[in-house]
Amino acid sequence: MIKCILVDFDNTLTAQDTTKFLILSLVLMKPLRIWAVFIGYVLIKLSYDESKVQKWKNWIIINLIRGLNDDELSQNLDYFNKKVSKVLNKGILSYLKSQRDEGYHTLLVSASPEFAIRSIAELADFEILGSIFSKSRIKSCCFGQGKVDRIIQWQKANLQEIRIVQAWSDSLSDLPMMNLAEKKIWVCSLKKQSMIKEKFPNAFFWNHIKAHF
Repeated sequence: MIKCILVDFDNTLTAQDTTKFLILSLVLMKPLRIWAVFIGYVLIKLSYDESKVQKWKNWIIINLIRGLNDDELSQNLDYFNKKVSKVLNKGILSYLKSQRDEGYHTLLVSASPEFAIRSIAELADFEILGSIFSKSRIKSCCFGQGKVDRIIQWQKANLQEIRIVQAWSDSLSDLPMMNLAEKKIWVCSLKKQSMIKEKFPNAFFWNHIKAHF
């Protein structure tokens, strides 16, 4: 049996949403496609929920990577990698590494494109389940219920039983994934903590661990 920890990326393993770093990296590769950023930004501002915001983020990325292969993308993300390294939550990383030493397997489950966060996952020795993009469309959106679908696919591919001990996230949009775990650990601002406590009065937050780690 594999003992697993599920971890979200943006605003959980990082201190902020890293999509803007990725978009800027892609614009530097294809400057003439900046029109997609302007249109997508307006559509995001007009969106009323997180799923709509994610839809338009994906739309921007699809238009920026059109015609590029994984190798081309992975080799031209220096700006993204440098910016992300500065906003990684070092305390959480350190904690998760201590759990790895105790035999737990960490899955980085993110709506971010796999090609973007692959090197970060490898450095931390995490396995990655992210959104999968082709040259012109998104093949698999790892957001909301989509995260659960990817985890189930991963389990079937490994042909082993899994025990999901912990799940980490900053957002209620990840509730389908969080509900798979024996223990939910929320990483968020005091404002978001209040919203989560309304739904889960006994919610457990990263600062509860941080104080003793």
